Amino acid sequence: WERHLKRSYWPEIERRELVDESAKQLTDHIVERNFYNRSPSIAPQGDRIAFLSDRSEYASIYIMSAIDGSIIERVLTGEQTGHFEEMHWLRGTIDWSPDGRLLTFAAKHRSLDAIYIVDADDGDVREQFVWPEFNSVYSPDWSPDSVHITFVGVREGHTDLYILDTETGEY
Repeated sequence: WERHLKRSYWPEIERRELVDESAKQLTDHIVERNFYNRSPSIAPQGDRIAFLSDRSEYASIYIMSAIDGSIIERVLTGEQTGHFEEMHWLRGTIDWSPDGRLLTFAAKHRSLDAIYIVDADDGDVREQFVWPEFNSVYSPDWSPDSVHITFVGVREGHTDLYILDTETGEY
């Protein structure tokens, strides 16, 4: 009834598909009793989605099936140790390595930000990159060569783009 009225009286809406007509909802914050499910990143193989959620009361990275939305695993839980004090949930991104085995993201590490590389299966930290010259780092994105990660670095209130060589740790 409501759709019919909108399409009849709002011509612009008549030409568009509504979200539930063109997309499948994979999370439900009401059912899961949480506040956010965000920063989705689909695996290169297309079968899994990594995302940030507070469904365990702490900001955590989960992996779900891209097919049916079922939770495959919680990769790691943030906000409980000095490693992942704050998961940058407002500006956080997660990205998969090209082979789909690793994830990268930025999080607060003690008084500094860090870029992490973790195993997508068990959450083991493979690499951690911390640079005291940055006030903040965020938005890591893996290159197709599996060696470089681009990210945003903040110094003295100004943002710039950087590229990290994961083999040397240099940017």
